Amino acid sequence: MLSTNLKEHCIQVTAKETSLSPHQVRLNLQNLSDWGLLENEGGFRLQRLFRFANFDEALEFTYRLGKIALKHNYAPLLNLMDNQVSVTCWTPQTEGLHNKDFLIAANADELYDRWDVLIGKRDLVDEASYESFPASDAPAY
Repeated sequence: MLSTNLKEHCIQVTAKETSLSPHQVRLNLQNLSDWGLLENEGGFRLQRLFRFANFDEALEFTYRLGKIALKHNYAPLLNLMDNQVSVTCWTPQTEGLHNKDFLIAANADELYDRWDVLIGKRDLVDEASYESFPASDAPAY
């Protein structure tokens, strides 16, 4: 789940804002799974590759993540090729990374983590059972 702090940071980024410091970037990166940190002359960028069973699933993920990004006035770089989607986040206005970049990355992770439920490969009952195991172990008699 996204932290309240990230959810509240859904405002339009302006050129007046500054990018996160390298220390802040490293701290925020610890909250993401499988994201790489790229550095170039324009500052840092976040990048992750998501793999799917087929092109249709990759296309649907791209669409759903795009809809999430639009709600946050954000446009990540989404590259779709065969059964994979590469997502790159950075904020050109700040010449680096902004909290909003981490917000979108966290949303992408959350979408991907629940993907099999969203497309119907696993139902919510199975998910609830899986998440509660082993807390729901039967008592020994």
